[in-house]
Amino acid sequence: MQDKQLWLQPDYFEGFKCKCGACRNCCCTGWDIAVGMEEYFRLIGMECPEEIHRRLECAFRVPDVPSPERFRLISPNWLGECPMHDADGLCMIQRDLGEAALPEICRMYPRCLKKEGSLHEALCSNSCEAVVELLMRPEHLRFSFVEMDVKTEIEARADGEMLNLGKRTVELLQEDAGSLNARIGKICGAIAGDAGYVSKKASISEGLRVLTGALTVLSEDSEALRRFAAETIARYGAENPDATENYSADARRFEERFPGWMRWYENILANHLVYMNLPWVDDRLKPEQARSGLCMTYAAMRAMGAAYTFERGSRDDLADALAGLFRLVEHSPFYYNAFVLVKEPSCLLAL
Repeated sequence: MQDKQLWLQPDYFEGFKCKCGACRNCCCTGWDIAVGMEEYFRLIGMECPEEIHRRLECAFRVPDVPSPERFRLISPNWLGECPMHDADGLCMIQRDLGEAALPEICRMYPRCLKKEGSLHEALCSNSCEAVVELLMRPEHLRFSFVEMDVKTEIEARADGEMLNLGKRTVELLQEDAGSLNARIGKICGAIAGDAGYVSKKASISEGLRVLTGALTVLSEDSEALRRFAAETIARYGAENPDATENYSADARRFEERFPGWMRWYENILANHLVYMNLPWVDDRLKPEQARSGLCMTYAAMRAMGAAYTFERGSRDDLADALAGLFRLVEHSPFYYNAFVLVKEPSCLLAL
């Protein structure tokens, strides 16, 4: 048992439950899920029914550059799913042997237990559709301190100034006054020391050009993004002469269909800011350089939400597209790649 600590939690954390077989887009699908050396040998050697043992023996492949922490990758079956899934969508290990038998990554996801300086934080990733669904609500996302005796998973560098600025980004986002893109602009100004950051000359056409160009590049290495951003690229890309008109009409339809969208997006972004430790998202980037990734995240949420629900239109469809986007944003070098691809991100806030 760990020493009890006060953990900063979003209000949904303790009530979060995995949807298991009811998940529309399983977290195992399309990802390289790694296990460490010790866990791999524990899984292969544990006592279990013969069917589970046979599947485990064929469930892993060697990564190109193995390490003790990334010793084996789970090898998907012909459907692109984890080979330990049964026909009902449930994990055979968890169902027959209990949660404690799972690899740590499967036990924890989408939860993240991290320490920033003296601050302990317990959150969940937006890459899980169940988390996104919990955040699609009319109430503000709230954070509070709760005493827990769990083990820290990640330690991030932080000091008082960093923590104060990170807290300020959430406060700016949750201001009730102003549009959501204006609040994103204020955050960009705060982390760059430039209160007048957002360009007044930004246009929808320029924002779409920059966004779809970056999404096209990033989709090459992300199955989830490739799937959920296809309509966005097709409807709003530079090759479509009706891109601006399409987006303007789709955005209006989206806002009519989902009148609570702005609070939903605010909650999802607030969860993201804390989860990613913004603006210290990548050791290769200065805090002000995180603007590109933040603006692109917001713009992709707007454009992908409008395009993906254009013909579908359900709340579940929107949750699926957003979770698919955050698979890339929160589990890859997205912020660094966005900085490389988008040098002047203020145009993205026109969307």
